[in-house]
Amino acid sequence: MKNKDLKEKELFLVEKTYHILGRKKIAEILQCSPSEVYQMAKKLNLLGKKLSDTDKEFIRLNYYKISIKEISDKLGVSEASVKKYASISGISTTRENFTEEEEQYLIHNYKTIGRKSCAEHLNRSVISVAIKARELNLSKISKGEWSLSEVKTLKENSHLPTKELMKLINRSYNAITLKRLELGIIKKKRKPVK
Repeated sequence: MKNKDLKEKELFLVEKTYHILGRKKIAEILQCSPSEVYQMAKKLNLLGKKLSDTDKEFIRLNYYKISIKEISDKLGVSEASVKKYASISGISTTRENFTEEEEQYLIHNYKTIGRKSCAEHLNRSVISVAIKARELNLSKISKGEWSLSEVKTLKENSHLPTKELMKLINRSYNAITLKRLELGIIKKKRKPVK
């Protein structure tokens, strides 16, 4: 019975990956000590893959462009390993500065197209764009306010049913209906007088 329990724990470690959850969390879930989890991980060869020079270069080139999780997944190492290397090598403390052109791009586009589109255009991470936008006092579009691209999408697809537009624009049924009324795309139905 003990062997079967151990096998299940080992399979759990492989399935959930030791590098993502970490020793303490797995120990908590499996109701065993962190040292037992460590021993199982060691037996399964899940312990720390050493970062190669190529891995380190990949981290240096991509630390501010993609998420730490994406880096760890691509390299097959833990997120903690990526963070530790970045910290030791000074990457995480020396932020890559935005150029004047990039700042101007954010000033002119952030409010209308959002941080994700800006990040894609600038080839930067969404987080770094959001931080820079905050530094530049660029507020996110407040709830209820429509971006130019949303209005354009609504006008170009006004022939679609509201439920289809909800998927395209990611707005509620009522928000789309009210905006259609405001733009004159649809007329308010009047109730017949009795």
